[in-house]
Amino acid sequence: MRRTPAQGACLLQTSVALGLRLVSRIKIDQENLRILHRTYPMNEKIEDLTIAIVSYNSYPTIVDCMDAFIKECPSQFVIVDNNSPDNSSEKLRNRYPGVKVITSENNIGYGRAANLAAKHTTTRYLFLVNPDLKLTKKATIDLLEGMLNTTPHPSIMAPAVRPEDHLHRGIEDRRWLIGAALLMDLDALEDIGLFDESIFLFSEETDLCYRAKKQGHRLALDTNIYIQHLLGQSSTPDPKVDELKNWHFAWSHMYFYQKHGLAEGKKNPYRVKALYFIKWITATSPEKRLKYKSRLKGTSAYLRGQKAFKENDTPYWP
Repeated sequence: MRRTPAQGACLLQTSVALGLRLVSRIKIDQENLRILHRTYPMNEKIEDLTIAIVSYNSYPTIVDCMDAFIKECPSQFVIVDNNSPDNSSEKLRNRYPGVKVITSENNIGYGRAANLAAKHTTTRYLFLVNPDLKLTKKATIDLLEGMLNTTPHPSIMAPAVRPEDHLHRGIEDRRWLIGAALLMDLDALEDIGLFDESIFLFSEETDLCYRAKKQGHRLALDTNIYIQHLLGQSSTPDPKVDELKNWHFAWSHMYFYQKHGLAEGKKNPYRVKALYFIKWITATSPEKRLKYKSRLKGTSAYLRGQKAFKENDTPYWP
């Protein structure tokens, strides 16, 4: 069908009008997008949270992993040093004069130190991170944005700290989260508290996540955000400290299972004790023999009623 000149002119005018309306709409959407982004400028976002680090001989690791971020935003950081024998506290204060560095009287463990950091927090959100995380300002802000923009609002959210969790699938619900990096809404968690102070080391985050989930709190993992975790580099290597860690690893697992009525089947403490004994006597290297011997001792000590802390609030050393 052929159009008359008048029809062609009318069609052209209609197309131009539609095009102008589309351009106008795009401009409006772009302006709304700019307004949305201006709602939470980067500096304002970072001021909504406190970043807490628990340190034990961790000065060189902290400098290696997050030096630039701390120097840019010192007032957002709180570091609790567990009376490090390498004088980490003084080194941290000298390098980061704007950071609140708290030195405990003795090594009070991870959970108690994290709770102490929370007591010195004035913001609603607390981002608890291990010293051996390659932490950046952008990743931190992106994680907070994700929490604030997610419905229902997660009480605890974590980034991927293992490559296998970096799935690029957005925010996903989880039953538990790795404790190397936990973004917590302190107001939401007020009903259950933070970490169980009966635990010196290990299973603190498992216990927190279990209690939170049981009370109906949402736990989430942002699979789009990856923060590299340099496993095993939180503190300077020391065979005696490794023995301590393995003892408390076993003790804390037994405590968690018994506390929540989960000490059945493979988690039965006597069965676990027998397994560690077999692994100890069949280990092929000195490192593994020490590892499983320490875990056997930790399990046995728990069954005898030994606590993780002594009466003077210092940790039990095997």
